Amino acid sequence: MESLDFELLEMDVDGRPVMPFLRSLLPDAILLRLDGTKKLASANSDFELFNGLEASPDFVHYEYEYAYPRSLIAQLGSGGRPVEVFHGLPANYMNLRAAYKLQGFSRYHDIEVMRAAGVRPLDCWWAGVVTDKDLFSYAARQMPSGPFVQFIITMSMHLPEYVDLVTPERRFRSSPRSAFLTLAHDTDTALRHYVAKLPQGAMLILWGDHRSYSRDNSGLIPFLVYIKGASLHFDGRDLPVMSRCSMYFYLQRIFGKGADAPSCGGSHEREREREREILFTLVCVALIFGSSTTVKRPRTR
Repeated sequence: MESLDFELLEMDVDGRPVMPFLRSLLPDAILLRLDGTKKLASANSDFELFNGLEASPDFVHYEYEYAYPRSLIAQLGSGGRPVEVFHGLPANYMNLRAAYKLQGFSRYHDIEVMRAAGVRPLDCWWAGVVTDKDLFSYAARQMPSGPFVQFIITMSMHLPEYVDLVTPERRFRSSPRSAFLTLAHDTDTALRHYVAKLPQGAMLILWGDHRSYSRDNSGLIPFLVYIKGASLHFDGRDLPVMSRCSMYFYLQRIFGKGADAPSCGGSHEREREREREILFTLVCVALIFGSSTTVKRPRTR
């Protein structure tokens, strides 16, 4: 999710939860903390998690890489299931169309594809933006009857200056971040409607692309695994903070793929022991993994 600070999961403002649906998932989900440092662009966050390689903060990898031999996406699609990406911006932005195709996505639903399907983007930025409400609704309509993967890149939480175009109701007015928090609540509602349409046994993997731009946060982002209809409760807040590229190796094990040791930095023996605890928990997810998978992350610019 776009700019999803860890604190948003349980934040209350004016006596009301900012993201009540995400909070409601916590008792039945695996929750870990990731380093939310932004490395120039949100596309670099994707690059790290999908390839297990540390991104440079100086350039956008998708504009320079020509092959992705470690791609997790290619592994997910190797069984013939559709692996599709949904993003409310033009597909040529930051070379995303080419980069996602090279990584193994079978179809890219960008702003123009959704516009042709009747979705009306917001009139903002250089080409318009599809709001999260419309994005999730469109993605839900594309769910096939068999196994599938949907990678959904949210955008609304990057649009506080357009909050009145995204939603007619401004919330949390006592906060100086009222616009951003209103958008977070709106995205949370859109996610709730989307999850309601997922089949039982579907896996939802949700993470923040990076921390928000405010100064009143820890700099951490959540990584959450939830299976609809199952209880996987694991609160990993006391474990060491993980990196996005290290999660690549745990995801490989969830989906039954092998992996070499992380290439994004070693750890001390005590931290390795805790990482093994994380791995054990994630392997437990694999044991009850259903037939449908949804991979989700919101993106920032």
